[in-house]
Amino acid sequence: MDTEQAEPDPRACKYRLDPNADQIRTQSQAAGAARVSFNMLIACNLDALKAGWAAERELIKAGTDAAEAAGKPVVAANSKL
Repeated sequence: MDTEQAEPDPRACKYRLDPNADQIRTQSQAAGAARVSFNMLIACNLDALKAGWAAERELIKAGTDAAEAAGKPVVAANSKL
């Protein structure tokens, strides 16, 4: 069994994309959909974070120690998921 590795090929390859109008429109739609879904995810995560902060404040108002209240997992009752 030969353990020597072949030399890497030093040649470079260049590729050029030249999409037609339909492909450009499809790529733009895909990028827009990705942007919208990312923004929706960020909004959902922010809502969950704010709900956690509100629940922590309620626990502290109810008399729970602040350090203990921060460590409790919170599940939002009105979650959009």
